[in-house]
Order: sequence, then structure tokens, then C-alpha cells
Amino acid sequence: MWLSRMDSEMGLCEAISEYVQEWRRRKGRHSLASLVKQRVFQIACGYDEDQNDSDTLRQDPLLKMVCGSLPEGGPDLASQPTICRLENAATLLIVAGDNPQRLRSEACFASLCGVSPIEASSGKVVRHRLNRGGNREANRARCT
Repeated sequence: MWLSRMDSEMGLCEAISEYVQEWRRRKGRHSLASLVKQRVFQIACGYDEDQNDSDTLRQDPLLKMVCGSLPEGGPDLASQPTICRLENAATLLIVAGDNPQRLRSEACFASLCGVSPIEASSGKVVRHRLNRGGNREANRARCT
């Protein structure tokens, strides 16, 4: 409960959510602020960083209460796939923020993620292989 109170006073989760652009094409059940709050509190409570506990915790009364929902009868929190998409969006924003000059086109983004084709020809045979350079975290976020 103290963590929720501190967040309410400081507005940290709300401030973080303002920097994440809305990527969803449809209106989700959960606001970005509630997704960030759920994920921050899960990590603060020591749950796995791979979001596997999110499906179990979405009905946890204490986590629901610190996230601003009623413990009994309130709507469930976000599922694991939703939390995973939030983290993937954040990862891609971090990579793009670190390298804004490299994002001139889709080809540049593919190169940044390490999935662009590069020529691997020898003699008469023209072949291409996948570029294994690039940011591995961005590639993982792009694939999931």
C-alpha cells in the first residue's frame, strides 16, 4: 500500500505513461497509465521480468487494490500478452530514441533490428543472408 501511496504523491507511473505513445489501433480496456502502474508494481513486488506472472496476478486482490481497482468485483488487470506488448513498445521507443538518425526508412529500421538482407554472393551465384548485427532487444520486441 505504501508503494501505491508514494506513486500517488509523486505521479511517477503517470509521468512514465505520458512518454509512451499510444500504439494500439483499437481502444483497449486498460489505459496506458494503468498498464504502466501494473507493471511497475509487479516488478517492485519481485515478480519475474518476463511477465509470466501477469495472467495469475491479474485477479490478485492486493495488486488490484494498489492499481486502483476494487479487490473484489473490480475489473481484472491486464493479461500477460497486453503487458508484453507494452514492454515491447517501450523497448522499441528506447532503441529509436538512442538512434534517431538511423530511422530514415523501413530498411534502416530493419538494419537497426538486425533483420536486413546483406549480399553473400560468390562468383556467379547471387545470394543474400540475414544481417546478424543490430540491436537484439529491438529484434526480440519486433518478433513478439
